[in-house]
Amino acid sequence: KIKKSNDLERQQLSSLCSLPGIGEKFAVRMLTKFGTPLKVFSATTAELAKVEGLGEARAKKIKKTLDTKSKFLKASNQKTLHDS
Repeated sequence: KIKKSNDLERQQLSSLCSLPGIGEKFAVRMLTKFGTPLKVFSATTAELAKVEGLGEARAKKIKKTLDTKSKFLKASNQKTLHDS
């Protein structure tokens, strides 16, 4: 398991390892293919499935995790200070 770190590379790996079914080995492969965590997070299911050994099932699980709305999302009729 990757510990929290001030090292940028470790932080990038850690953010990718938070995805379902992704360990350090796959995180490194993803960064090798896409370059940045943001590009991994915005990749399509088909693009993710092309990462060596990842496969379509795991890619779908990752996209579901990233695309599902959070239960923490405020209801649209509630305003915050930022909405004024």
